[in-house]
Amino acid sequence: NRILLPALRDGVKILTGAQVTRLITSRDGHKVIAAEARHAGRTVRIHAKTFAVAGGAVNSAALLLRSADDRHPRGLGNSTGLLGRNYMVHNSTFFVGVNPLRTNPTKWQKTLGINDFYEAGPGTPFPLGNLQMLGKLQAPMLKPARPWAPNWALKFMSARSIDIYLTTEDLPSL
Repeated sequence: NRILLPALRDGVKILTGAQVTRLITSRDGHKVIAAEARHAGRTVRIHAKTFAVAGGAVNSAALLLRSADDRHPRGLGNSTGLLGRNYMVHNSTFFVGVNPLRTNPTKWQKTLGINDFYEAGPGTPFPLGNLQMLGKLQAPMLKPARPWAPNWALKFMSARSIDIYLTTEDLPSL
């Protein structure tokens, strides 16, 4: 409400379902003057005084790289050639251990964390991951991961589980 409504009152328009494919700069290459986008099966140009790139780490870097032109042959904002190369993702998952003979009554079991649960990866001296307890899972939290599983089975399992969160580092490529 504090940003969107005033912007709409000032004439900002929202175009839903569009994917910006590249940014177009002025002839001197100093200012973005338009964004090219795919919308409803066609290419459109969006002109504005000001542009903000807010596509997250991966999509912002990809957009700037796709916006290469004669003045910016390696992409916008990429004079060093490092745009997007220092990005590190946290590849995450969880696993659940179940003891069918014993319930786990805890509500929040975040009591364990190990930051070096496996050896360093090839070409790096650093451990590449983390293992920690996950807040106690409940059946509705498991349903999206296993939509085919009946609710009674998910309730049975989550009431008897220990839940562990795993994350690994995707180190940057230089």
